[in-house]
Amino acid sequence: MSGLLSDLVGPVLGLAILAACQSNPTTEPEPPTLFREHKFLTSAAQSKSMGEDCTTGGASDCKKDAPICWHYAAETPEAGYVCTRACSEEEDCPRDWGCVSISSGEGNSFCAPPLTWLPSAAAPRAKATSKESAQ
Repeated sequence: MSGLLSDLVGPVLGLAILAACQSNPTTEPEPPTLFREHKFLTSAAQSKSMGEDCTTGGASDCKKDAPICWHYAAETPEAGYVCTRACSEEEDCPRDWGCVSISSGEGNSFCAPPLTWLPSAAAPRAKATSKESAQ
């Protein structure tokens, strides 16, 4: 029986080696997923307020008091756009939002929502009274 076993091992091993040699070594790995530019549709009416979702219509969705459609969710290029506006300090922005500079120079700062923001109308920041600002 040992002769029969040794007679089978040779051909089986040979087939395994042949199969390994015939695999396609030039197969290239899948390229990484690339982000594409998000394309907006044109909205018929500027109906979105500060903090509301403008993913579909872009800036054409946003009212004049928040005319910029800002992408704040980096991990989701096809979503995470809200209406916002330029600012010079945090007091110009809604409550819990920051005034973020995207480059040096004047006019390059915008109100940005917190990373946990769920698109909705943003609550205005409470204005300091003259008594509070004097302290």
